[in-house]
Amino acid sequence: MAGVEIGASALKVIGLGVFREGPALYFYSIINLPKNSSDAYITEAIQRALKDNNFTSRDAVLAFSGESSAIRRMELPRVASGEVANAVKWQAKDLVGFDLDTGSMDFRILSETEKEDGSKFMELLFAAASRDSIDKKVRILKSASLAPRSISMNPFGIENLIRMHDDAQFSKTVAAVEIGSAKTEISIFKNKALEFVRTIAIGSFHISESLKSGLAKEGVPGAFSDDEIESVKARFGIPYEEITEGGFSTIQILSSMRTVLERLSKEIRRSIDYYVQEYGQEEVSGVYLTGGGSRLKNLARFLSEGLNIPAKILILPGAIDTSKANLNSEDANALAPLIGLASGYKRCPNLLPHEYRAEKMESIERISLRMTAIIAGCALLASFFLVKFGIGDYRNRIKNAQLQKNILSHVKELKDKVAEREVFFAGLQKSEISVKGIMGELSRITPRRIVLESLGLNKGNKAMDIRGIVYEPKGVAEETVTAFMEELEKSGYFKDAELASVRGEGAGSDERFAFELNCPLE
Repeated sequence: MAGVEIGASALKVIGLGVFREGPALYFYSIINLPKNSSDAYITEAIQRALKDNNFTSRDAVLAFSGESSAIRRMELPRVASGEVANAVKWQAKDLVGFDLDTGSMDFRILSETEKEDGSKFMELLFAAASRDSIDKKVRILKSASLAPRSISMNPFGIENLIRMHDDAQFSKTVAAVEIGSAKTEISIFKNKALEFVRTIAIGSFHISESLKSGLAKEGVPGAFSDDEIESVKARFGIPYEEITEGGFSTIQILSSMRTVLERLSKEIRRSIDYYVQEYGQEEVSGVYLTGGGSRLKNLARFLSEGLNIPAKILILPGAIDTSKANLNSEDANALAPLIGLASGYKRCPNLLPHEYRAEKMESIERISLRMTAIIAGCALLASFFLVKFGIGDYRNRIKNAQLQKNILSHVKELKDKVAEREVFFAGLQKSEISVKGIMGELSRITPRRIVLESLGLNKGNKAMDIRGIVYEPKGVAEETVTAFMEELEKSGYFKDAELASVRGEGAGSDERFAFELNCPLE
């Protein structure tokens, strides 16, 4: 699985494998982006990162951020599960700065409460992004030969990291502060679950700009280049000792940055106070720093003093193996949210529009149906010859196995296979069913949104049982199954198509329906 984050000033690309023992990071690449980088430039950078590291997986998770995205907490009167999405979209229109009717949205229910008057409400956390922004970034991934499987946001990646930590501190109420180039995201977690997110327009870029305007080079303010300013930041960070070097003192450095740093600290404090007042039952016990801006030396100390809350760098859980990628601590700070997102993207709200998900499903369905037809044909042909010419051989092998190995389970399995094949082909021969014709017709008329799971022959009723799944919402799924049944009846192989059962599975964007048909044969 590839993880990609296209930020304001940097592109991050990782290669990750998820195993039973935990995730493993294969490689990472952090690429500085020039201002106004074109889509073609970003596409080429992604392709180069994958090629240079010999990473062949095409599946990708995209970490989405920017002004055209939002995570909000809201309260709704309790409604039926099938109506929650529309209710959220209606009430959230005034909470985001883009059109939710065309945008992409997902949500999770935090809690359900009953007020003193008996009215029932739901607390939800919803994530949303504008469709234009999503389409633009999906096009970049596809141009880089990647297939997006999930689009989510960094606070949910941080949540995955916190869930993997064994430290008891994370079971309390804690805050994570992700400092990017142009913004900072404050996320608050309770019992390792994300409960609140606020974004503020202060980032490492603003710290650099304040330092650049406050320091003078050869008596000329603002004469330092961007690279020189970054070198000063890396060398001194937030200085706590007085040193004079290169024509300026650390007092000047601190004085230049102080206004922006104090604004950052006050906004973090305001966010925490708001959460505690509106939603929390206990004070935030710790602040964890992440993102590229968190690498500023002594930032944790400065915020600890300003917030009066212990602050430290968010480290990756020990369960994540980074040895193959030779990940250093500074880059780990910048990559932590993306690594968390790729490690557990299935648990995160997914903003990938349904039609992009359907592309993968349709591809799987086409391959699955073709393979099913090929395998079924080969299996039937092979079974026919095995049953016709090999029953005696199977019986001898069973007897030999009983004598030589005494593996009763294996013997039983072989006997069952012989019996199944004898009964199945006896039924086929008596009913004179055209197996090739039926399989070919099913391949032709099965809709793309239906995946057939199994076919069964009912000898007594001379009928075929068909089981499958429709990957569509309820109303559309009913129409699709009805149309499929009509095609079966028109095929000439089935007298009728009766719906034996149907049941709904999943919810929201993953809603699907399993069905079973009973089809008497002509």
